[in-house]
Amino acid sequence: MFAQASWYFANPENLQVFKLISQVIKDFASSEINQASSLFDCDIKLDDNFLKSY
Repeated sequence: MFAQASWYFANPENLQVFKLISQVIKDFASSEINQASSLFDCDIKLDDNFLKSY
């Protein structure tokens, strides 16, 4: 499945797939930054942690 997605990503004629994968990568990066920014925050509430994670 990942190989097929990579093939579609490499195909420059399929702009919608390129945009979607780019958005997923952006979302992953944003989530990692949010997680790292609250890494040592002992005051974070459980609900806030769930919102950060999902």
